[in-house]
Amino acid sequence: MKVIVTGYMDTLSVDEGFDAGVVFPSTKYSVNVGDMVVAVANTKNGVEGMMIQADSIVPNYMAKRIFTRKKQKRSNKSAIGGTPIKRFTIPNKKVGIFQGGVVGRKDGSQDMVKNYVFGEG
Repeated sequence: MKVIVTGYMDTLSVDEGFDAGVVFPSTKYSVNVGDMVVAVANTKNGVEGMMIQADSIVPNYMAKRIFTRKKQKRSNKSAIGGTPIKRFTIPNKKVGIFQGGVVGRKDGSQDMVKNYVFGEG
């Protein structure tokens, strides 16, 4: 099982994705059925996130109906559908989120999220 950490600019997307069991992973990542997808967004109090176990591919037009329309252009790639596993909050932390939903590796953000979700969280 591969673990993918992707980021959103707004916690509303975390809420919508968890409720629907759908996530738009960054186009930088190749997600397969069976992978664990963790989506996070920064808040003023820390990091809000959710985790789903990927079990299907969701066509782009359906995924765009799930997520609220935003100023930023949504991906034209398919989304990932799956079973919602859990929601979490990492208090008093921030993650580096870059263009296209990439969560930072060099700054330690990906490791911090993975350690929280699979360790103490």
